Amino acid sequence: RQLLDAGVTRTAIGRLLDAGVVRRPTRGVYVLEGSPSTLLQRCAVLCATYPTGFVTGPTAGMLAELRRMPPSASLHFSLRHGINPQPERGVRFRQTTSLRPSDRQARADGIVVASWARLAFDLAADLRQLDHRSVVEQLSTGAPSFGRSWLRSGPDCATRLARAAR
Repeated sequence: RQLLDAGVTRTAIGRLLDAGVVRRPTRGVYVLEGSPSTLLQRCAVLCATYPTGFVTGPTAGMLAELRRMPPSASLHFSLRHGINPQPERGVRFRQTTSLRPSDRQARADGIVVASWARLAFDLAADLRQLDHRSVVEQLSTGAPSFGRSWLRSGPDCATRLARAAR
């Protein structure tokens, strides 16, 4: 969609595909052929493919440079139940029935990640208790890449965060 929004015609996109300048990992999403498949690129492709989803878990923690993130080869991506994602190597889809607009935040680069409160909640499933407490403490003390705005991400934020810390 970004190519169309930038004024590139469908015919021109077809020529770019035929010439091997871009590739289409999924319908409507294009990537430069020579670019390496980085974590950021993979996150951006998933966000473009599933615009209602978001990066979460250890992947979002790594993007935010949180401490004590487990080494994980999988990219964690959250979707609402009822969306049937195509299985993708290296992606762990997490489906949930409870998704609010306040559970997501867009980064400056367009990648959508879990809000800090939602991330603290989601990480409870991935981290040992001591590691999770350390991450929640890092978030609550306003780590440089966070600030304290995540504390105001929803009326039930404190309740959800308290449950996540258990």
